[in-house]
Amino acid sequence: MRVRDRRGGGPAFLAWTPIAERNGKTVHPLMQFNCIDGLPVEEGRPGTRRDEPGAGSLEETCLHALVDVLSGHTNTFDSCWFCLWEGYGGLTPGSAAYLGRGGAEQAAREASETERLQAEYADAPRVKTDGREYILFSGHLNAADAFMKFPDNQSLNIWWPNDHAWCVATEIDLQSTYVGGSAACIDSVLNHPVLEAFPVNPGDRIDFGSDTINC
Repeated sequence: MRVRDRRGGGPAFLAWTPIAERNGKTVHPLMQFNCIDGLPVEEGRPGTRRDEPGAGSLEETCLHALVDVLSGHTNTFDSCWFCLWEGYGGLTPGSAAYLGRGGAEQAAREASETERLQAEYADAPRVKTDGREYILFSGHLNAADAFMKFPDNQSLNIWWPNDHAWCVATEIDLQSTYVGGSAACIDSVLNHPVLEAFPVNPGDRIDFGSDTINC
Protein backbone atom coordinates (compact mmCIF):
# COMPACT_ATOMS: atom_id res chain seq x y z
CA MET A 1 0.00 0.00 0.00
CA ARG A 2 1.35 3.36 -0.97
CA VAL A 3 0.18 6.58 0.60
CA ARG A 4 1.53 10.06 0.21
CA ASP A 5 0.96 12.29 3.23
CA ARG A 6 0.17 15.96 2.63
CA ARG A 7 0.80 18.06 5.70
CA GLY A 8 -0.10 21.69 6.18
CA GLY A 9 -3.56 21.68 4.63
CA GLY A 10 -5.27 19.91 1.76
CA PRO A 11 -6.30 16.27 1.72
CA ALA A 12 -4.92 13.96 4.38
CA PHE A 13 -3.37 11.76 1.73
CA LEU A 14 -3.12 11.29 -2.01
CA ALA A 15 -2.56 8.01 -3.81
CA TRP A 16 0.60 7.55 -5.82
CA THR A 17 -1.22 6.56 -9.02
CA PRO A 18 -2.40 10.08 -9.99
CA ILE A 19 1.07 11.43 -9.21
CA ALA A 20 2.66 8.88 -11.52
CA GLU A 21 0.11 9.56 -14.25
CA ARG A 22 0.55 13.32 -13.95
CA ASN A 23 4.28 12.91 -14.43
CA GLY A 24 4.01 10.43 -17.30
CA LYS A 25 5.27 7.48 -15.27
CA THR A 26 4.19 3.83 -15.31
CA VAL A 27 2.02 2.59 -12.46
CA HIS A 28 3.14 -0.87 -11.32
CA PRO A 29 3.48 -2.82 -8.04
CA LEU A 30 7.18 -2.07 -7.51
CA MET A 31 7.10 1.65 -8.25
CA GLN A 32 8.93 3.91 -5.83
CA PHE A 33 8.01 7.50 -5.06
CA ASN A 34 11.45 8.86 -5.94
CA CYS A 35 10.98 7.41 -9.44
CA ILE A 36 7.45 8.69 -10.14
CA ASP A 37 7.36 12.19 -8.68
CA GLY A 38 9.39 13.72 -11.49
CA LEU A 39 10.99 17.13 -11.31
CA PRO A 40 9.39 19.82 -9.11
CA VAL A 41 6.29 21.29 -10.72
CA GLU A 42 4.19 24.36 -9.97
CA GLU A 43 3.90 25.33 -6.32
CA GLY A 44 0.72 23.95 -4.82
CA ARG A 45 0.33 21.10 -7.28
CA PRO A 46 0.71 17.46 -6.20
CA GLY A 47 3.73 15.54 -7.39
CA THR A 48 6.51 17.70 -5.98
CA ARG A 49 9.37 16.59 -3.76
CA ARG A 50 8.17 18.92 -1.02
CA ASP A 51 5.23 16.53 -0.56
CA GLU A 52 7.34 13.37 -0.47
CA PRO A 53 5.91 10.80 1.97
CA GLY A 54 7.71 10.05 5.17
CA ALA A 55 9.27 6.65 5.70
CA GLY A 56 8.23 3.95 8.13
CA SER A 57 4.65 4.96 8.90
CA LEU A 58 1.18 4.36 7.45
CA GLU A 59 -1.16 7.34 7.13
CA GLU A 60 -3.90 7.26 9.77
CA THR A 61 -6.90 7.17 7.42
CA CYS A 62 -5.46 4.16 5.63
CA LEU A 63 -4.50 2.52 8.92
CA HIS A 64 -8.13 2.64 10.05
CA ALA A 65 -9.29 1.26 6.70
CA LEU A 66 -6.78 -1.57 6.94
CA VAL A 67 -7.89 -2.44 10.47
CA ASP A 68 -11.47 -2.57 9.23
CA VAL A 69 -10.51 -4.97 6.44
CA LEU A 70 -8.29 -7.22 8.53
CA SER A 71 -10.79 -7.55 11.37
CA GLY A 72 -12.89 -9.73 9.08
CA HIS A 73 -10.02 -12.11 8.38
CA THR A 74 -9.02 -13.27 11.85
CA ASN A 75 -10.70 -15.14 14.69
CA THR A 76 -8.49 -13.48 17.30
CA PHE A 77 -9.07 -9.77 16.66
CA ASP A 78 -9.20 -9.33 20.43
CA SER A 79 -5.69 -10.75 20.81
CA CYS A 80 -3.07 -9.16 18.57
CA TRP A 81 0.66 -8.40 18.74
CA PHE A 82 2.22 -5.05 17.90
CA CYS A 83 5.87 -4.17 17.31
CA LEU A 84 7.25 -0.62 17.30
CA TRP A 85 10.91 0.08 16.54
CA GLU A 86 12.59 1.30 19.72
CA GLY A 87 14.87 3.66 17.79
CA TYR A 88 12.22 6.31 17.19
CA GLY A 89 13.06 9.52 19.01
CA GLY A 90 11.28 9.86 22.34
CA LEU A 91 10.58 6.17 22.93
CA THR A 92 13.41 5.63 25.39
CA PRO A 93 14.36 7.88 28.34
CA GLY A 94 16.88 10.55 27.46
CA SER A 95 16.67 9.82 23.74
CA ALA A 96 15.10 13.09 22.64
CA ALA A 97 14.24 16.62 23.66
CA TYR A 98 10.82 17.97 22.70
CA LEU A 99 10.47 21.38 21.08
CA GLY A 100 6.85 22.45 21.29
CA ARG A 101 5.08 24.15 18.38
CA GLY A 102 2.05 25.39 20.29
CA GLY A 103 3.47 27.42 23.14
CA ALA A 104 5.07 26.57 26.46
CA GLU A 105 1.96 24.99 28.02
CA GLN A 106 1.37 22.63 25.11
CA ALA A 107 5.06 21.76 25.00
CA ALA A 108 4.98 20.95 28.72
CA ARG A 109 1.90 18.74 28.32
CA GLU A 110 3.37 16.83 25.40
CA ALA A 111 6.73 16.49 27.14
CA SER A 112 4.94 15.08 30.19
CA GLU A 113 3.06 12.57 28.02
CA THR A 114 6.31 11.57 26.32
CA GLU A 115 7.94 10.96 29.69
CA ARG A 116 4.97 8.85 30.78
CA LEU A 117 5.20 6.74 27.65
CA GLN A 118 8.95 6.36 28.05
CA ALA A 119 8.49 5.01 31.56
CA GLU A 120 5.81 2.61 30.34
CA TYR A 121 7.95 1.36 27.45
CA ALA A 122 11.10 0.92 29.54
CA ASP A 123 9.99 -2.46 30.93
CA ALA A 124 8.11 -3.69 27.87
CA PRO A 125 9.37 -6.91 26.23
CA ARG A 126 11.52 -6.66 23.10
CA VAL A 127 11.61 -8.52 19.80
CA LYS A 128 14.86 -8.73 17.82
CA THR A 129 14.92 -9.32 14.07
CA ASP A 130 17.35 -8.48 11.28
CA GLY A 131 19.55 -6.36 13.50
CA ARG A 132 16.68 -4.24 14.83
CA GLU A 133 14.95 -4.29 18.17
CA TYR A 134 11.24 -3.61 18.60
CA ILE A 135 9.07 -2.91 21.62
CA LEU A 136 6.36 -5.59 21.84
CA PHE A 137 2.78 -4.88 22.86
CA SER A 138 -0.43 -6.89 22.81
CA GLY A 139 -4.09 -5.97 22.73
CA HIS A 140 -7.26 -5.68 20.67
CA LEU A 141 -6.89 -5.03 16.95
CA ASN A 142 -8.57 -1.66 17.43
CA ALA A 143 -5.52 -0.58 19.42
CA ALA A 144 -3.44 -0.58 16.24
CA ASP A 145 -3.75 3.20 16.01
CA ALA A 146 -2.72 3.85 19.63
CA PHE A 147 0.67 5.21 18.64
CA MET A 148 -0.77 7.73 16.18
CA LYS A 149 -1.12 9.99 19.23
CA PHE A 150 2.63 9.83 19.72
CA PRO A 151 4.62 12.78 18.30
CA ASP A 152 4.83 12.62 14.48
CA ASN A 153 1.83 10.25 14.19
CA GLN A 154 3.94 7.11 14.11
CA SER A 155 2.21 3.88 13.12
CA LEU A 156 3.26 0.37 14.09
CA ASN A 157 6.04 -1.38 12.18
CA ILE A 158 4.84 -4.99 12.49
CA TRP A 159 1.50 -6.33 13.72
CA TRP A 160 -0.41 -9.60 13.52
CA PRO A 161 -3.26 -11.49 15.26
CA ASN A 162 -2.65 -14.38 17.62
CA ASP A 163 -3.98 -16.88 15.06
CA HIS A 164 -1.37 -15.68 12.52
CA ALA A 165 -4.09 -15.16 9.90
CA TRP A 166 -2.19 -12.20 8.43
CA CYS A 167 0.75 -9.91 9.10
CA VAL A 168 1.36 -6.22 8.37
CA ALA A 169 4.83 -4.71 8.06
CA THR A 170 6.07 -1.18 7.44
CA GLU A 171 9.86 -1.06 7.10
CA ILE A 172 11.24 1.95 8.98
CA ASP A 173 13.30 3.23 6.04
CA LEU A 174 10.75 2.68 3.27
CA GLN A 175 7.49 4.29 2.13
CA SER A 176 5.25 1.26 1.59
CA THR A 177 3.32 -1.08 3.87
CA TYR A 178 3.11 -4.80 3.10
CA VAL A 179 0.35 -7.24 4.05
CA GLY A 180 0.64 -11.02 3.97
CA GLY A 181 -2.43 -13.20 4.33
CA SER A 182 -4.85 -15.58 2.68
CA ALA A 183 -6.04 -15.03 -0.88
CA ALA A 184 -9.40 -13.79 0.43
CA CYS A 185 -7.72 -11.39 2.83
CA ILE A 186 -5.43 -9.92 0.20
CA ASP A 187 -8.32 -9.63 -2.25
CA SER A 188 -10.20 -7.55 0.33
CA VAL A 189 -7.19 -5.26 0.74
CA LEU A 190 -6.71 -4.87 -3.01
CA ASN A 191 -10.36 -3.95 -3.55
CA HIS A 192 -10.84 -1.56 -0.64
CA PRO A 193 -11.82 1.92 -1.95
CA VAL A 194 -9.53 3.80 0.45
CA LEU A 195 -6.41 1.68 0.10
CA GLU A 196 -4.11 1.95 -2.89
CA ALA A 197 -2.69 -1.57 -3.00
CA PHE A 198 -0.94 -3.81 -5.51
CA PRO A 199 -0.23 -7.56 -5.48
CA VAL A 200 3.43 -8.49 -4.98
CA ASN A 201 5.39 -11.72 -4.68
CA PRO A 202 7.56 -12.83 -1.73
CA GLY A 203 10.70 -12.56 -3.85
CA ASP A 204 10.07 -9.01 -5.10
CA ARG A 205 12.51 -6.28 -4.14
CA ILE A 206 11.19 -3.71 -1.68
CA ASP A 207 14.07 -1.22 -1.62
CA PHE A 208 14.33 2.17 -3.32
CA GLY A 209 16.02 0.53 -6.32
CA SER A 210 13.13 -1.83 -7.03
CA ASP A 211 11.49 0.47 -9.60
CA THR A 212 13.48 -0.47 -12.70
CA ILE A 213 10.71 0.76 -15.02
CA ASN A 214 10.53 4.43 -14.02
CA CYS A 215 14.13 4.97 -12.88
